[in-house]
Amino acid sequence: MRTFFPIVIFSYVLFLQCYSYQTASTNEVYMGPFVNRQTVVQNILNEIHNVSSNLSICKKCEFVAKTVLTYRRNGANRETMASLFADMCYELKGYTRSVCRSLSNIQTDVFLYIIDNTHVNAEEVCGTYFQKDGCINSRAKKWVIDIPPENNDGNEHEETIVHYDPLKIIQITDVHYDPSYKEGSNAKCELPLCCEEQNGIPTNPSDAAGMFGDYRTCDMPRKAILNLLNEIRTSQRDIDYIYFTGDIIAHNDWETSKMSNLKTIKEFYDYIFQHFPNISVYPILGNHEAYPCNLYSPLNISESSKNSIGTRWLFDAVAEYWSKWLPKSALETIKIGGFYTTLVRQGFRIIALNSNVCFTENYWLIYDDEDPYGQLKWLVKILSEAEKNKEKVHILSHIPSGEANCHKQWQYNFNRIVQRFSKTISAHFNGHTHVDELRLYKNGSNPNQVINVAYNGGSFTTFIGLNPDYRVYDIDPQNLMVLDFHQYTFNLSLANTGNQHQPEWYQLYSFKKAYNLDNLSYDNLNKFYENLMSDRKLAEQYVQYHVRNSEFAFDHGCNETCIQSQVCHITAITAEDSIKCGIYNIFS
Repeated sequence: MRTFFPIVIFSYVLFLQCYSYQTASTNEVYMGPFVNRQTVVQNILNEIHNVSSNLSICKKCEFVAKTVLTYRRNGANRETMASLFADMCYELKGYTRSVCRSLSNIQTDVFLYIIDNTHVNAEEVCGTYFQKDGCINSRAKKWVIDIPPENNDGNEHEETIVHYDPLKIIQITDVHYDPSYKEGSNAKCELPLCCEEQNGIPTNPSDAAGMFGDYRTCDMPRKAILNLLNEIRTSQRDIDYIYFTGDIIAHNDWETSKMSNLKTIKEFYDYIFQHFPNISVYPILGNHEAYPCNLYSPLNISESSKNSIGTRWLFDAVAEYWSKWLPKSALETIKIGGFYTTLVRQGFRIIALNSNVCFTENYWLIYDDEDPYGQLKWLVKILSEAEKNKEKVHILSHIPSGEANCHKQWQYNFNRIVQRFSKTISAHFNGHTHVDELRLYKNGSNPNQVINVAYNGGSFTTFIGLNPDYRVYDIDPQNLMVLDFHQYTFNLSLANTGNQHQPEWYQLYSFKKAYNLDNLSYDNLNKFYENLMSDRKLAEQYVQYHVRNSEFAFDHGCNETCIQSQVCHITAITAEDSIKCGIYNIFS
């Protein structure tokens, strides 16, 4: 899921958004080589109070980015820059001193490497990071992946009468396991993540962290993780495969390290293997697995220095952890960039992508955004071979391609690939957003024709205001398309009352039954979307399923504009689409 924004730039912008200013000034803060950081911070704060409130978020961002770039390029050393970032985080964002110092220490080396090894300017920084707010990088390179012409010999998705039992595939996503979660600790703390022992015992008992999780700014305890896996093992018989679509690490970004991330990642995969020793699991990486969070570095970034900022350590580790489920051939690309392909059985191929490289909160996109790891070029190669061999493909990726903060040029190329190979790709499976949703890919020349669909499994974490979930897919064993899916959840409030020894899981809905569909053909999915557009009650139901009937979410409500936004996102497969739909928090 989205995490903390850059400790300097977003802190600044957030502050500006919260206050109004009466006078206008766009003067630059002079950054002479001998100006100390306290003076710089004070100058920035003074300038903030002089900046016109009607300036766009992009111009506000460019002001602070230019200040930081100039300060470094005028000779400020690492210690000074780290202290500057920490001071600005504290003054502008309002985090505690300790959180800001930790975030600064974790992220400074990456910031400085990018500044020192590029000629990046403020517009490039803000146009990339604040893409979701409509900021533009006029210097952005329009790189394009070569795609072969369509093969008319075909690999059509023929609608079949299923002669065999459907395949049963489980999707687990966004568990955000917090080993430091402590029942009874303070769930309303001053830190960005609560419900940990360090938060102490609350004065008000209603603020205490629950037994199996909490609706507030908390992630999931070990007890809940084990309950999830045991529930699936006990209740879901005849499982064929398990898809895990990323995000193991909790939202305590300022406390993470390579070692702590690896320990938690290994522990989670060990739990999966212990519960399902004879079932093939196909995992992918989430944005939280990286350290620093979100940051997947280019291949040429060294791991040798003391303050190594590369990501190869993570790729090497998961290649080892995943080797129990994957062939050796898959491990080669995992070690390059965290992605792989494997032939599950004759005619059925899985392609597992590292779509975190498109996430605009990955600062490395400012350094180099052109097809990180050569992954999209590789994707074309694998899909071309699958088409030739008459294989059907499931694509697993953490971040949906239609997200407003998935890099525009990466999206553009990915969507071109989907258009070209739509007859080979049977379905996509995503995570990241924490909400139960789907995305429909439309024919570029016929907007009324659906050509592909991406299913988002929601999240097991309750962060923020959600009931936990997992999903079961019924898959046509011939064309590998989804026949139906079933969402399972439990009521967190009831589970935490103490009257239940274990949560009472139940099936929230079957997609076919909930929306009165004969099947999940592309034509029917298009009708489903049209029905939501015209039927207010049906649209409300869709949004309720987003949050798995969470009482917390219901208390906060989702107004008409919010509902329209959620429905609009079903056909949003580009950042521009998502921006037009609007970003409305269900809990606001």
